[in-house]
Amino acid sequence: MKTEVDFVMDFRNRFAQEEVVDQDSPVDEEEDGIDDESDVEFAQGVADVMSRNRYQSISRYSHLSDRETFIPWGQPGHGPLLKIRPALDQVLSASQMYYSPGTAISIDEAMVLFQGRLYFKQYIKGKPNPWGVKVWCLCDAKNGYLCDFSFYTGKEDAPMPKGLGHHVIMNLGSRFLDKFHHFYFDNFFSSVQLAHDLLERSTYSCATVRSNHKHWPAALKGNIKPGQCFWRQCGNIVSCWWRDKRPCA
Repeated sequence: MKTEVDFVMDFRNRFAQEEVVDQDSPVDEEEDGIDDESDVEFAQGVADVMSRNRYQSISRYSHLSDRETFIPWGQPGHGPLLKIRPALDQVLSASQMYYSPGTAISIDEAMVLFQGRLYFKQYIKGKPNPWGVKVWCLCDAKNGYLCDFSFYTGKEDAPMPKGLGHHVIMNLGSRFLDKFHHFYFDNFFSSVQLAHDLLERSTYSCATVRSNHKHWPAALKGNIKPGQCFWRQCGNIVSCWWRDKRPCA
């Protein structure tokens, strides 16, 4: 099975040959500068295996997609991540192949720092990296292992009658439905409807909730004193409302 390094080398060599580079030769495993025993320091690792000119030549033609299968802009199948999609699929496939999460699964959003020009770049106040690319992440809740991910590239054409949060949870967690997993997520995703739909797919959930959500019990709103706690139950769905420093649901 090819590794991620083999994958990158193949595309880079193919792209360099397509550009008809007379003085450029293919990259091989001995000089790719990345192996299990290579030094973790970038400068030392590169200098040990190649010259500066050779490194610049390799970097110039680094490529992560196949131009023979490239889909032009405006054609069905084209997307903002098309040029890096093969690499993303390779990483995702490897992460799913070598590990299966336990019962508890956490789903949340993460920000990949990016300050360049990109039309789907996001700003989220309070994040360590407030500017960047938003990624939906599904992880093992006990150790944080990333089992699945999906980049947010803007509003989708597909209808979302139950909202974006519901759509993300049901799609990103689809491989783990009907297996009695426990999903944990925050109030960006949560709703009474989502909890009900997950239960119908033999999946439990636990989440904070915005009290102005549709179907949230009217009795669990308004003023509440510190230390107080109230519960309501409808079928197999339990709602809890308490106050520590501020009301929480």
